[in-house]
Amino acid sequence: MTYAAGTTVSVENSRAEVERLLRKRGARQTTIGADEDKGIAHVLFVLDGHTIRLELPLPQWSAFEKKDPTPPGAWQWSDSRRAKWRTDQWEQAQKERWRAVVLLLKAKLELIALGVSTIEREFLADLILPGQRETVGRLLADTIAGLASTEPGGPLLLPPAQPREAGA
Repeated sequence: MTYAAGTTVSVENSRAEVERLLRKRGARQTTIGADEDKGIAHVLFVLDGHTIRLELPLPQWSAFEKKDPTPPGAWQWSDSRRAKWRTDQWEQAQKERWRAVVLLLKAKLELIALGVSTIEREFLADLILPGQRETVGRLLADTIAGLASTEPGGPLLLPPAQPREAGA
């Protein structure tokens, strides 16, 4: 079961909650929007001098457009009922995705407020460096993928053991 499965909170209310949460934590220049053609939502803000852009992949209508209804007895449904079911499923997926964004931001901002973490640590991949248009995560993605494919790894990469001194 995914987080917020079955939520009744609208996308609009979740977006408003994101904006209130960011404002409460001191964020400035807040922009929340979506590019439906690309299937991506953006949460862009400046927090303590850092420009941060969260990108959220949205559920694509094409995945629901031809989805066969699975509830019991769905094979008896009319075409209009099937279409409504698909639309309802897509809208529910949108609601769940936005609730996850609210949870993500609440957790990250709370850790920062408690002093347990920092803006840089919590939002490293989402930071936009001065003079750049892309996030750190996007700028480093190819480098990280290249390293992951060429460097040997294991379950844990621990530092080498230090020899013990005599008499210790």
